Parts: sequence; structure tokens; C-alpha cells
Amino acid sequence: MKAGTIVWGLVLIFAGCNQEPKPVVNKKIGPTEIEGLELSFRSPYESTLITGALLTIKFTSESTGYLSTNDGSIYQTRDGARSWAKQKADSPMPVYGFSFINDSEGWAVGGRSNCNYLNAVTGCIPIGALVLHTKDAGQTWESVTVPGAQPNELTSVFFINSNVGFAVGKKSIIRTTNAGVTWDVKVMNDISGDMRHVRFFDEMNGLILSTWGIMLRTTDGGDSWEQCNFPIQGGNSLTVTNSNIAFAATGQAIQKSSDLGKTWHPLPAFPRSNYEMVFLSETTGLTFGSGVPDPGNYNSLGSIYYTVDGGKSWKGSDKIKEMEIINSADFPTSKVGYAISMMQLVKITID
Repeated sequence: MKAGTIVWGLVLIFAGCNQEPKPVVNKKIGPTEIEGLELSFRSPYESTLITGALLTIKFTSESTGYLSTNDGSIYQTRDGARSWAKQKADSPMPVYGFSFINDSEGWAVGGRSNCNYLNAVTGCIPIGALVLHTKDAGQTWESVTVPGAQPNELTSVFFINSNVGFAVGKKSIIRTTNAGVTWDVKVMNDISGDMRHVRFFDEMNGLILSTWGIMLRTTDGGDSWEQCNFPIQGGNSLTVTNSNIAFAATGQAIQKSSDLGKTWHPLPAFPRSNYEMVFLSETTGLTFGSGVPDPGNYNSLGSIYYTVDGGKSWKGSDKIKEMEIINSADFPTSKVGYAISMMQLVKITID
């Protein structure tokens, strides 16, 4: 489950009831420049129409993007995060991952397997896996039934092409080879923790990263999965850059593979407390996570670091006071990206 999913106020859960969705206008904070990056902070909470904590973000272009909140809402921007409008979705369950095939067609996954902290407020019932599909750039999202899926949320989705896609969660790997008409389910009872990220190099070679540091690898398009020799515990983010290179981030290290995930070795220099990572090429990448407060200051801070030499050296800051833990980021271009913490958004421009 993504960081920052705890409900943070009853008023946010009930705000905006019985109102027609309309754009949420953001207040701009900044911009700020650190170590080759221009950061432009925007608060999506100028209106009560956004009624939950921010969970995950995905952009299909520099101007068009999507974000989800922990109350099950999906929002869309068409002006580069200057304003957001709530979209209609078929379920109130949280969305933890997006994958878009093109500007119009996309998939979202989520669900809820443990909602005890909400029972007193909503009486929620664990319904398990959630899969949503849009063909009209998010104007409508339709719920897709996956027979045999485990009663656990799905945390990540990746479509290789319009027909073949995968999603993962606590104990399940689900796969479609016919554009979501049918799905097969593989139950992984020997995997501890959440399977956090699924990524593919091509139609045959893919990886899955678990929170307990278990890396799964397939070389046959997902028919079978084997554990890699992944050397460290923990796992927060996985990114694939080309036909051979992959990076995996944990709270205390960043690992690199140059052979489709078969073997891994640590980068010699790396930021710590990494919750999210994006590599735009073999050499250019960014990590996001938790900052380090000054002595006596217990407020949570954010961190952003940037490399242009494949992780040999990093520039950035762990003192970003405008944000808390940064847990989701996406770059639709090689120069412009967006990231979110629980209640804040930042646009990132690479100089």
C-alpha cells in the first residue's frame, strides 16, 4: 500500500457530498530551484472537492494527467496540474496504480483488503482486488471482474501493449492477453509482504518487486516466475530503462541490474529513504522520498535527488519543507515530471 493512505480527517471524507464535480483550482507555491531542477509547488486543496489524501499520479502528456485519492476518487488535469476535475469511477475503493496504453485507453488497479481504520466511519467491507478500464481518456471508468483474484488489493499495473497486461498485489499476479476480456490468476503463497511494482522489458521478460526484498523474474511472458538473487531486504520502487537495464530502490539502497534482472549490484552512491524512483534513461534518474528534519523539528519533509551519470553521483535535497514523504512520481517527457506527497503536488522541470 502506498505511503500516506491513513485517513486524515473526517471532514475530508464527507466534504463535497451531493455536489456536481467541477475543476479544483490550485494555488501555486514557488517555484524553487535546487541542483539543476526547478520545482513548482501546487496545492490541490484550495477546494473541498478533493476529499482524500493523494495516493498516486500518472501523466499521459505534459498537460494531461490523473491522480487518485484514498477515498476512491480519480481526478484529471488537462492544463499541467493547474486545475483538476473529478472523474466518475465505478467503485469507492482506492486506486494505487495506473497504466495507459495511449492517450485514451488506460487501466487502474487498487482495492482494499484491510479497512479496519475506516470501519467506524464508513462501515467498509474488504472487497479485494479492483480493476478499472477507460477508453475515453478517463471520462468514464468501468469496473472489470477478475474471477479467482485473492481478497487483497492490487498495487501495480503494467500493460505491455493493448492486449497484454499484468497487475500485482499481496498474493496475486493477474494477467490478460486479450485486452482484459479474460484474466488468469497466479497465487503466490510463498511471497511475504506486498508485491509493489511490476515492470516489463518486452513481451517475454519482466520483474516484480516485493516490499520484503523479494524480486521475481519471468522470461516466458509470465507463464512462470522465479526468485532472483536480490541482495537486500525491502523494496519500494522498480523502474526499467531499456532492453537490459533495471533499477530497484529500497529505503536504504539502490540496486542496478544490467542483465534483465538476473543479477543485481548496489550503486556506489545513493540517496536514502527512497519511496519512488524514475529513470528516464540508463544515465538520467530521480529518486523521491522522506527528508531529514532539523534537530528538534519533527515535521515530515520530502526529498528529491537527481543523477545524470547512472547513479554514480546525486544532486538534490532532503530538506523540502513544502512536502511530506513523496511517494509517487511520473515523467511524461524527458524534461518535465510531477510528484505528490499526501497533500501536495510539485511540477519538476529538468534544466
